[in-house]
Amino acid sequence: MLGKQEQEQGPRPLTPPPIGKPSGVMQALVRLVDLEAQMEYAYAKHMLLVKRQKELQLQAKVLADLPVGFEAFKEELEALDSTKAAN
Repeated sequence: MLGKQEQEQGPRPLTPPPIGKPSGVMQALVRLVDLEAQMEYAYAKHMLLVKRQKELQLQAKVLADLPVGFEAFKEELEALDSTKAAN
């Protein structure tokens, strides 16, 4: 039989067990998940850098093929001279 106090208070609320240290397996799993996330981030960053490097190489190739100095405006100057001579 329940005592008078227990009858007045009703059932006790459930309490969770005290928090203990995580087990070694749980710590290892957390480290594994964290390292996998770091690896995925590093791989994505690496792939972006590889793509950027290819773009920069193409841009450098285009710039290397452009004429420099007098050759850059030679045709325009000749066209301008020919129009002036025709007038």
